[in-house]
Amino acid sequence: MNYREFPTGQLLAENAKRQNRLLPLNLIVFALAIVAAFSLLFAPIVSVDMGALGKALTQAVDSTSSSSGSSSESKEFVKVIFESLDGVSYDITAVDMLNSVTAADKSAAFSEDVGELMEKMEKTIVVTVLVGAFGSGGSTKDVDVDKVYSKLKALESVSSQTEKQTAVTALADAMCEELNISKNGDDRANMVEQINTLYDDTVADNNGKFTVEACICIQVSKGLDNGSGTPATTYDALISKLLNDSSSSSSSSAGATVTDALKYDKYMLIAIAVIALLWLVLAIFALVHAFTKNRRFTMWYVKLFGFLPCLLFGVLPLVAKGLFVGLVGGEAGAVIGTLLGAISTLTWISGSCYILLWLLSIFYAFPIKRKIRKVNKELKFRGVDA
Repeated sequence: MNYREFPTGQLLAENAKRQNRLLPLNLIVFALAIVAAFSLLFAPIVSVDMGALGKALTQAVDSTSSSSGSSSESKEFVKVIFESLDGVSYDITAVDMLNSVTAADKSAAFSEDVGELMEKMEKTIVVTVLVGAFGSGGSTKDVDVDKVYSKLKALESVSSQTEKQTAVTALADAMCEELNISKNGDDRANMVEQINTLYDDTVADNNGKFTVEACICIQVSKGLDNGSGTPATTYDALISKLLNDSSSSSSSSAGATVTDALKYDKYMLIAIAVIALLWLVLAIFALVHAFTKNRRFTMWYVKLFGFLPCLLFGVLPLVAKGLFVGLVGGEAGAVIGTLLGAISTLTWISGSCYILLWLLSIFYAFPIKRKIRKVNKELKFRGVDA
């Protein structure tokens, strides 16, 4: 189209028409930028499917059956605990990273997150331990876990010795029924005695109150401290104790490793925040220019950096999974594949917005902007302000 032949008035009308055609683009880009920015700030950057992770770890346990000296009972316990993670996910968002960066105690935030996972696993953990203790290392495979757990939870609401003994007896009877133990033999009497001891120890160390959480934490703490020291009564405190146990070189090393790892949250947070800020800047430009005479705006900064989160947390893990499974092969390859498959991300949202932005730019914005530039060039040549 030869704009040299157009009257000035027609050129101005042509420019206004083209500018108006950019209005839908501005609004769409604004929406895409807002979705991308908020997804980076509040959606999981990394999400670990604990059920799939448990499956991978279970496969690893199975693969060691011939080479490890571990007992079948201990392996069964580990497998049951891993399988209890089914349906549980561990998500890391930019907000989580901000909390860990600003926390005075870096490992405290990690302890809290792991504590939440333990709460979700509590039922399986405690029933598996009870079955192992009273059922000669038996499996929970045929045990009504909900039934046993409900009887144990009933101990949390007792308010007198009579209610306590009733609840202890009900728990012992439920265990006997599930494990096919005679209710009239010495095994049941021994069971009642041990449950009473667990209850009394928990109440003594937990300000006179019994909770399943405190019961688990106190018993584990006593095992760590050989019966001395102040036991932990919450999952957060227990994990913190495990990470910071100065008497154990492995615990001290684990605590230092977690603390060092959490330091990298700062750099990851800065990177995510900067890219989210670029998307927000784009959203502001798109919205502001939607109400101005010139509706064009630059997008190069988002086009340059906007895909990095999706590339790092979405694309590369998928490529790594394919490479490792193909190169390693066999059981080890299957375990690695399942392990990497447990990790997902919602940075695909910002990645999708990035791709849509490019498509809109190439097939919609660029043709219109090219014609606007030609019109403006001709108007400038004529000394007319567009």
